Amino acid sequence: MDAYKQSDRPIVYIDESGFAVDSPRQYGYSKQGKRCYGTHNWHARGRKNVIGALLGKKIIASSLFETNINADIFYAWTKDVLLHNLPSNSVIVIDNASFHKRQDIRNIIASKNHTMLFLPTYSRLRRFRAKLGTKTQKRGHYIF
Repeated sequence: MDAYKQSDRPIVYIDESGFAVDSPRQYGYSKQGKRCYGTHNWHARGRKNVIGALLGKKIIASSLFETNINADIFYAWTKDVLLHNLPSNSVIVIDNASFHKRQDIRNIIASKNHTMLFLPTYSRLRRFRAKLGTKTQKRGHYIF
């Protein structure tokens, strides 16, 4: 990674995340001494997923999906969205999800002179994010 940074190649980070539409809030606020009441539609269903690409502090590509992300969707997003927004000769840093590694995805990225760099399994970054997310959720804060 240091070699890529020293060569001044653009480094683009890609990740996806999902959100459950029917996820109820577990905590709320009310006046001291008063009970907090809330409602939840227990029949609500659905999931939203987003894929995004980050260059420095700028989001250069993102899309929202109403289905789970799989290799076909990731390939289409890479071809139709990501590649049109990448600076030339970019290094794409991505997690180790199996659907990221499909050969046609690798080929289309390489054909445009970009490099894919996979994070190691259970990388420090992902462990740190998981640990931080757990701590902040217990306090009622969420990090996006």
